Amino acid sequence: MREVPTLPDRVRAFIAAPGRFATLATLDPGGAPRQAIVWYRVDPDGLLMINSADGRRWPADMRRDPRVALAIATAGDGYRWVGLDAEVAEIVDDQAIEVVLSLGTLADKSVKLWQAQTAASKAFPGVVTNMIHPTYPESASASGQISYAEAMAKMLTTWNAALDNLAGHVTPDTQRPLKHYGTDLAPSDLSVIPERDLPPGLPAWMRSDQTWATREGADTVEKRSTIVIRIPASERPF
Repeated sequence: MREVPTLPDRVRAFIAAPGRFATLATLDPGGAPRQAIVWYRVDPDGLLMINSADGRRWPADMRRDPRVALAIATAGDGYRWVGLDAEVAEIVDDQAIEVVLSLGTLADKSVKLWQAQTAASKAFPGVVTNMIHPTYPESASASGQISYAEAMAKMLTTWNAALDNLAGHVTPDTQRPLKHYGTDLAPSDLSVIPERDLPPGLPAWMRSDQTWATREGADTVEKRSTIVIRIPASERPF
């Protein structure tokens, strides 16, 4: 396998811009080129990750011949584009589900419904646990029945219980001792969501620590069913 080259900063910035798609070219069994439009993301190590469903022809092409080429253009401006000759470094097949974690009451109901409708022979054998949704402290304290601090402590208690349930069943990115939350979120508990944990193509502000979504409405029902998304002022390209 060829050594992975370091992309120039301007090229990396271009292909890492949100909302881009790539034209991927592979070689079919007879050596003829085959093209497909694909989603991708740029990982911190400089590699491009491409996702595919089973049954498509181009993943089979890559298993047989790792040589590929990509063209990535600016949406609406085909004169600004980057071409890459590349080689497949690794193909990762679907990974087994290790645990099922639900956030909030509605998600918990969905999981229980899924369990009830799944045949015993196909039931998920792993750990299933629930945590209070992160919006609970604000929504619960707004009713006046509990203070924000009390609601936060209650939420984090369920988070700590979930951590105990999950310990030893989830493969961590980095091995480290289990650390529980306190009665309030510390600054170190709040961080940017890693890009690889979200679908490819999402803009950076959607995984930042800036507020970009709010529930709005005249009553509880409307607030629960209406989510308004606003691009943070510092992230607006206009």
